[in-house]
Amino acid sequence: MKNLPVPAVTAVELARLIRLLAMTGKKAFHKYLYQPISYASWEGPKQSWTSRKYMERIREEHKDISRLNGIAPHCKKMICQAMTENPTALGDSCLLFLDMMQAEPIVASSVESIDFVKIIEKPLKEFRDIHSNRSEKLFEESVENFSPEELKEVFKPIRLDAHQEKVKLESEVHLLYQQILAASKSGNLQRCKKLLSSYIIKYRDQDSYSEDEVDKLCQALEKREAGFIEELRNSMAIEIYYQLTKSILEKNLKRSIIQIRKYAHIFEGDPSTPYFLEIDKMERTLYKIISDKGLMDELKKSV
Repeated sequence: MKNLPVPAVTAVELARLIRLLAMTGKKAFHKYLYQPISYASWEGPKQSWTSRKYMERIREEHKDISRLNGIAPHCKKMICQAMTENPTALGDSCLLFLDMMQAEPIVASSVESIDFVKIIEKPLKEFRDIHSNRSEKLFEESVENFSPEELKEVFKPIRLDAHQEKVKLESEVHLLYQQILAASKSGNLQRCKKLLSSYIIKYRDQDSYSEDEVDKLCQALEKREAGFIEELRNSMAIEIYYQLTKSILEKNLKRSIIQIRKYAHIFEGDPSTPYFLEIDKMERTLYKIISDKGLMDELKKSV
């Protein structure tokens, strides 16, 4: 029985987890990424090419449709070599491999890709669960330590000139159309997904967001590839959770709260969305502390 290809959304999530892992220090990186790959016998021996040289070759192969078959085997060799170098080389190599899985179905369907995901998925999800609990505690501590004045500042809406903002968003959606049209013509639906994801996350919670136009684009792309909208939503949820946990690690409470509110606005309480329970818990914590500080009525007036 033929193995199913690696879903693009799985590759997206694993890439985001590796980026978070890199932020938590060498010890965690070694435990949850280096060791699993080493135990799977993907390490060395040292080769004549550096991992950076393999990266250059893989990117060149990606430009030539006749050479796409060589990408996955070279990604494996790249990671084997990176294991003999340093954590940065290993992280960069893993991220490039996961990017290639998202970009090319032939790579996602390869034996090397399927094996690689089987190796790293379980330990990275173990890290995700541990890190999620840690993030919740760090977030709660940050909110508790914020003064009423600081919380009011965080929730203060950004007031922009309405006409200027409308012109800006119209320009952005026009650019989005042009970029998606180009990507769609070349059959690059993964790029379409990334463009839409970036636009929706950035502007969905603004009054002049071009909802009808974006919906038309999504429906057109859904006709091209069944499941496009679901994959887009899942990818957006993963990206927002990544940005949220990253901002918590960076102790940027304002950005953390912005990401929680964006998630709530985009997914409207849909419990089937990835990371719903984790973000919902943080949102409840946020509003409980605000209520305990006696700020709820005042903040409602400013939002």
